[in-house]
Amino acid sequence: MYKLKQLANFLRNPKTLCIYVYMMALGLFATPYLLRQQIINPFSDKTFLWGIDYIALFALFLFMIQNILNKKYNIWYLFPAFSIAALLPTQSAYPISWGVIFLFCCCCIFPQYILYTDCSFPNKEHCIRYFLIFFDCIILILFITAFIDKIADRVIVKQLAAFLSCDSGVANFAYFEDSEHTRFFSLFGHPLTNAFLFNACYVLNILYNKHHKSLLPNYVWTGISLISLVCCGGKTGITVGIVITVLTFFKKWKFYLLAAFSVFIAYFSGLLDNLIYRFMHTSLTSGRATGLQNVLQDEYISFSFLRGYGSLMDTTYIDTPYWYVHVACEFPFVSHALRYGILFTLLLLLPPFIYVTIRLWKQKRFIDWFFWCLLYAEINIYNGFSSCLDVSFIFYFLTFILLNITAGDHKSP
Repeated sequence: MYKLKQLANFLRNPKTLCIYVYMMALGLFATPYLLRQQIINPFSDKTFLWGIDYIALFALFLFMIQNILNKKYNIWYLFPAFSIAALLPTQSAYPISWGVIFLFCCCCIFPQYILYTDCSFPNKEHCIRYFLIFFDCIILILFITAFIDKIADRVIVKQLAAFLSCDSGVANFAYFEDSEHTRFFSLFGHPLTNAFLFNACYVLNILYNKHHKSLLPNYVWTGISLISLVCCGGKTGITVGIVITVLTFFKKWKFYLLAAFSVFIAYFSGLLDNLIYRFMHTSLTSGRATGLQNVLQDEYISFSFLRGYGSLMDTTYIDTPYWYVHVACEFPFVSHALRYGILFTLLLLLPPFIYVTIRLWKQKRFIDWFFWCLLYAEINIYNGFSSCLDVSFIFYFLTFILLNITAGDHKSP
């Protein structure tokens, strides 16, 4: 009984929250899913063994326990539960393994709880600063890797492809010569995921520098982010990065002279060739919007409010005349709506937006909110956010950091 009381007191102690934040950070950024897959695959091919980041999920569970023991839970805790309940009509009509449902919940639904947890603890500012130092180091490593790959014929990703034998798709980014695959691929996965990470780091550092003593000046992060985004070759990513830059430096004309000179050098050095080619030959959404338009015009495919067609719906149409369904499902909101219904999609995607909006508007952090909206739009433009990977958890965790990056305690609305 005494040991149980000690454990309860430990879990209730607000100072332990910093430990849970570090655990989540280590789980998400030190053990990315490709690394977990490579380690676990020789022993088992079960996706739920490597697809779920158990370190980060366990830390989140402890974080929630601490909030519950201290009675800091709120009404927002119900919305992920509502999302899970909204899966049941589809599961009853098109049943699949409950293990797949568990995997999906762990990757795409449970991570939302990090948004709604109370982060009032004594050493919060130090915790955020130390995390940001760790995150910046990760991004700097990615930046160096991306730049070397860009100028040295993808030498690093070729080594990565040899190491990651668990995923044959990595070799495409190492050896294919088309504009889609000559983009930066890393341990965190697809170029669009990397582009999001660069933009998220850019935003967090700009906001941190606004409220605290800076780790690196904004112009340094601008250079790192824009060069990295060019290497990633994503049209949406570079557009978001440019908007962030303009809003950050819109009153500093000297910066624009330097930027113009840098673009001139990058253009004639060939650094922008692939990005320019993609802007000239593909749409901003790379055909996703066209695919969605075809889905909306198709009389045989319809969106249902209460239920969808099941979790395998979009992959069923890859090599059929209905290929545009798969393309449209690159949009997470389309994928969720066709798989599980409109109600589920609204319960999954709308509450985080409303919650973050209320939090930031109450603090009059309107620029911060707009930056977050850019990130939310970027992450909703491709299917990583709806896949059973780490992308959703990373996004919600970084949103949690953004919400708490200012000084002082800010309670949930």
